[in-house]
Amino acid sequence: MNWLEFAVWLIALVVVCYNFYYERKFLKEEGDDERADIIKGLSSRQSFAYVSMLISLLILADLLFQFSFQVYKLLVAVILIGSNVASFVTLSRIRKNY
Repeated sequence: MNWLEFAVWLIALVVVCYNFYYERKFLKEEGDDERADIIKGLSSRQSFAYVSMLISLLILADLLFQFSFQVYKLLVAVILIGSNVASFVTLSRIRKNY
C-alpha cells in the first residue's frame, strides 16, 4: 500500500505543478484585461463546483463504507488530482469558447 500511496501522491504533485504552469502561461498570454478576468472567474466557479461535488461524494461514500485512514488519504489525493485536472480543462475550454 505504501508504493501505491507514494505513486498517487506523486501524480497529484505533478498535476498540481502542471496546473500552476498552465495558470502562469495563461496569465502571460492573456494578460490582465477584462476578457482574462471573465475567463478566470467562469473557470474558478466551475472548478469550485467540481471540487465541492467530489468532497461531498467522498463524505457520503465514507458514511456508507467507513474507509480506513489509508484509503481516505488516497481518495483525498484522487480528489486533488481530479480538481486540478478539472481546473485546467475548464480554463482551456472556456478560453477557447469565449
